[in-house]
Amino acid sequence: MVRLAIVGPGIHPIPPIGWGAVESLIWDYKMILERDYNFVVAIINTKDLQEIARQVNDFQPDVVHIHYDDYLAAAKQFTCQRIILSSHYSYLDRLTKERDGFLPMHQTYLDASHRGYWIICLSPSIRDMYWSFGANPQRLQVIHNGANESLFRYSSVAKHADRSICLGRIDARKRQRFYQNESFIDFVGGITDQRFRTPRSNYLGEWTRQELYEKLTEYANLVLVSDYEAHALVICEALICGLGVVVSEGAMANLDLSKPFISVIPRDKLDDFDYQTSIIRANQALAVTMRDEIRAYGLSMFSWNQVVKNYVDFIDTKVISRSTSLTAQMPSTDLAPTPSTEPTPSAELIPKPLTPTSVPELTPLTELTTPTPSTEETPTPSTDLAPTPSTEQTPTPSPDLAPTPSTEQTPTPTSVPELTPISLPELTPLTEPTPSLELTTPTPSAELAPTSSLEPTFP
Repeated sequence: MVRLAIVGPGIHPIPPIGWGAVESLIWDYKMILERDYNFVVAIINTKDLQEIARQVNDFQPDVVHIHYDDYLAAAKQFTCQRIILSSHYSYLDRLTKERDGFLPMHQTYLDASHRGYWIICLSPSIRDMYWSFGANPQRLQVIHNGANESLFRYSSVAKHADRSICLGRIDARKRQRFYQNESFIDFVGGITDQRFRTPRSNYLGEWTRQELYEKLTEYANLVLVSDYEAHALVICEALICGLGVVVSEGAMANLDLSKPFISVIPRDKLDDFDYQTSIIRANQALAVTMRDEIRAYGLSMFSWNQVVKNYVDFIDTKVISRSTSLTAQMPSTDLAPTPSTEPTPSAELIPKPLTPTSVPELTPLTELTTPTPSTEETPTPSTDLAPTPSTEQTPTPSPDLAPTPSTEQTPTPTSVPELTPISLPELTPLTEPTPSLELTTPTPSAELAPTSSLEPTFP
């Protein structure tokens, strides 16, 4: 049994009454984890950081999953330091360090990934963004959104076969105002974009969750031509309900663009509304003939059962099983992620990891053995022959280093301290110098590896 604390945004109730994509996602996770996977899930849904920390610690979780960027600051007060972070910021895979808000909002995520926290990325492009900005790649995991098919009604016949739907909050980023003159498109959602005019017959107001579950399948297709989306939950919901989808390039994350019922509006056509209308109408006509195929694709990719299974496997194999205790675990080589079938980020986006400087282990002079005495006079070992650590290749011995013959006889055994025998190669005459294998820089001792603090710190 795993005790999981999920930290929500604290903006809408969970489960939500109406609009609230993140809140719906959190609630669906809780329902399936408790029903099918023997999890005990507590939802902490408040804006008060002190209250978040208190509720998390009172629950005594095995894992904490934070779903709101600003609440990472509360994590340093958690007694549990197995922490997962998810950002639902729509512009996440298009961020640049010059964009206002990046550093205060996301730099702490980058830093936290080097302190043992995991980051769940909603798409491979979001993973690549974190990676390119310096996040620990061993702490990035791609798990996309899904839809709970058990909640949505499905009909193989579209009741409104000649109509499309724009579903979700109506705001500037989603660009719904540009299509409100199209009488064949219905609009559903709360309004934050004041340029959208409501006294129109094709604005249907806000739906309750139950209305969404019942009515979405009645439409031919979904239209979502946003500037950007991380991974829009409504696309997953539309597909499992048998709708075709028309999306912008900024909203096409995790979609198979080879499918004929998925249409993409290129960026250079975002202001060509005649073109967009023709694409939406063509998608309508095709989608109503492929309802069962669309649903099958939606279930294979975005079924909530499969998404939650991936999430549970991630927690079992990486977050918990690879740790040795409930205390904070720091990144190490044994925490490397399981090879993924997802595309590897391009080499130019991947910063070169910092490698600890190798420090050679010096061999004490007292451990060197005296060569076997010969009939010749034995040279006295000189301290000039001690190897000098260097970052360059082993230098060729200089004639200055030749041992000076001693005029004294070989010392008696009693004059030589007892030494621990070690194997040395035969001394090579100085006329044909060969670099000694003993001068090769040894592998750094495990004792020299840097030790990370178990207590995560934040800037």
